[in-house]
Amino acid sequence: MIVRQKIGVASPRPGPERLATRGCGSYRRMARLGAALALLAAMNLLAQQAARAGHEVSYYPSFYPSEITLETLDPEGAASGLQSMKLQAYLGAAPRFTGNVPVFLKSAESLGAYVLLRFHPGAPGMAQPGQRCRAAEDVSAALAGAGGDFVSHPFPITPFDSDYLQHADRAQAALGRAKGRGQSAARWKIQARGTLGQHLIRAGWPVGEADPAITVEEVPVERLMAASGHVNGWLSPPWIKEGWFHAYQLLNPLLDAEAQGRVGPSYERLVRGDFSSQVERYNLERSLVAELMRPCSGVVAGYTMRREYFSDEHTNGVENIVIDSALGLNTPIFVRTVKLKDYPWNGPLHLGISQPAQAAWNPIAGFSDAPGRLMWAVIADDAFMLQPYNAGWIPNRIDPGMDVKSESGGKIPVPADAVVPGRGTGVLQTVGPGKTSSAVVVYKVLASPYLDDADMELADIIYPYSFAFRWAGQAAGARDPQVDAATALVRERLVGIRVINSERHVDVYADIKVPRSLYTIEVYLNHGRGDADQIAALAPPWSAVPWHLLALMEEAVQRGLAAFSEAEARRRNVPWLDLARNPPLQQRLRSLLATLEKERFVPAALAGGALQQPVTPEAAEMRWALLREFAETYGHLLVTNGPYVLKKWDDKSVSFEVVRDFRYAIGLGAFNTYATPSLARVTRVARDKSQVIVEAELQRMVQFQRDYRIVREPLRKGAARGFQPIVVQARSVLIDADGKVVEAAPPLWQEDGRFVLSLPRSLPEGGYTLAVGVYADGNAVNATVGTLRVEGSAR
Repeated sequence: MIVRQKIGVASPRPGPERLATRGCGSYRRMARLGAALALLAAMNLLAQQAARAGHEVSYYPSFYPSEITLETLDPEGAASGLQSMKLQAYLGAAPRFTGNVPVFLKSAESLGAYVLLRFHPGAPGMAQPGQRCRAAEDVSAALAGAGGDFVSHPFPITPFDSDYLQHADRAQAALGRAKGRGQSAARWKIQARGTLGQHLIRAGWPVGEADPAITVEEVPVERLMAASGHVNGWLSPPWIKEGWFHAYQLLNPLLDAEAQGRVGPSYERLVRGDFSSQVERYNLERSLVAELMRPCSGVVAGYTMRREYFSDEHTNGVENIVIDSALGLNTPIFVRTVKLKDYPWNGPLHLGISQPAQAAWNPIAGFSDAPGRLMWAVIADDAFMLQPYNAGWIPNRIDPGMDVKSESGGKIPVPADAVVPGRGTGVLQTVGPGKTSSAVVVYKVLASPYLDDADMELADIIYPYSFAFRWAGQAAGARDPQVDAATALVRERLVGIRVINSERHVDVYADIKVPRSLYTIEVYLNHGRGDADQIAALAPPWSAVPWHLLALMEEAVQRGLAAFSEAEARRRNVPWLDLARNPPLQQRLRSLLATLEKERFVPAALAGGALQQPVTPEAAEMRWALLREFAETYGHLLVTNGPYVLKKWDDKSVSFEVVRDFRYAIGLGAFNTYATPSLARVTRVARDKSQVIVEAELQRMVQFQRDYRIVREPLRKGAARGFQPIVVQARSVLIDADGKVVEAAPPLWQEDGRFVLSLPRSLPEGGYTLAVGVYADGNAVNATVGTLRVEGSAR
């Protein structure tokens, strides 16, 4: 553990500390004791100062574990590690136990993979959509009894998706058709592997590899989440967890050009926010999914569950667990909340993962496999994090009080002095008069120093925009198609950036004075209506790495030393850029670093143009020196803004050490409200004249010392978890006989705990379906949807 105490002025930069363990007792307990003593010594120093002021330090920086070790293990090795309590959690797959699962191990469940039926049009009986649709229903019905981790759900929007409510009627109808369908006499040859293939064989279906008519494929949801790209803290696009977007990713590539032409308009309007109301948005989503499903070129038959295990043992286990609905435990918020039961404020966390680390370690087009994504979550802070229980976003290094304004039609004026990077150069230029946008977000950026001790400055915050524009439209030899694609949305939507102000102040904790910086920045975007947090997550002003590291990587790629992406590295026959694990490349990167330091190199985008505070050669020289010293100390170049530093690594494991720096902007417990979430379930929907009455049940987790139990009770006003009020929201959709949403009014919560929804004053004659959902703290995972049949009559 590294403890940095900053009181007004900079203190010497510490090197990595190594814990000495020896003699009797287990290594793990000695290591934990050493870590605890290190923290105790640091806190003792602070307590001595605080005692003089007569009160305790109220702020502790960073997150709970003092060390995190990530080890690659097969399922058998993971089972052994969990049983022996050397491992606290296993990510990516289920361990393989030889006997019963120990009672102190708990499973974390999330959406694992979509089970996709792909049809081969050249096969007999597969040429016409009607033939494929009937075959899909037959195969879906045959798979329904597979059991295990498979869930029969012949519809692409699942109960794990926060947009399930507006598709629930069609999803439930599809499930009813599959359950009611008898066994077909036709037997098409199927290509299927694993447990689903074995189930079809037992059911009498011909299963083989050669010339199949239908392929049963499991598409991991994490593959869809990773496909769009992650560039220096921008996870694109912001609707990446929406069910309709996953349906588009799964099914659109299987359509012919004519069918894609029918899908395109709805998709384009959704991603541009081109709708005037929630009703219009819901109808666009339903239209998109219906057109994707219509030709039956591909059909979702159901999904599989991901089951990951963690230790809940009374002493050696972990608690405060956050499980993402789509990513399980491999998510940034998991490592920001998890803590050890024995030493909740400190101690080593040992995680296993089922996949080896193969992707390069670079923040532009690396960290792209499962271990890499977890590594990035540990060492770096993104501006926003995915909300674990819906499709929204959590402000991480952005003040939650940001202001978002959006209008359809591009009517928001953009100040003439706002700036935008030039395409191909990245140099900032003024927008000029007469420009308008559809949305503007006012961000307050929570700055803190990078791990090489460079203070985050305006240049660091703005440079990612310049990077995104610089690497567009370059000559074929310098352009990286993957980087180009991952940053295309930013270039398409960004209209202008304006720096409002920068604030410097000092926070006082007991007698400790901590300098703080806060930047207020307006970002103007061409994006219409939509969820405010999704608009804010589109292109936030933020950099997970300092500008000088970005510039070093750019120069390395520009000079042919490496490539950002794996595909471009293969094409150009150069190394995939890795900032730690390639010794020959490390040597060349450090040589380049020495050259840039000697030249006092400043990228063109930061040397002038319309940038408010251009980087001077003197400031650049200091930055290059800091990076050089960091590399000499740690043996790698992975400088980020996160709470952990990469400490050591080999082919099987990698470990990280916490940095307790009081200037770090996030303290212990910042995201604890996302652990052990509450869940609301609709229990009754009934009509009372022109109103609909909705009742719901609350399921919440209650802690008793180190154990937890589930409590179910009627949902009432004033519901809380401890001292934290539970935020409750209700949504509804009213759907006519043609499948069109005609109303989407929120039911109102009454003092008696019921929800009341007033039906429209006049409904045309016909049958309607009302679907209602109630959500506690935004938790939409497996939330019950209540339905009611409503008959309309013109009044």
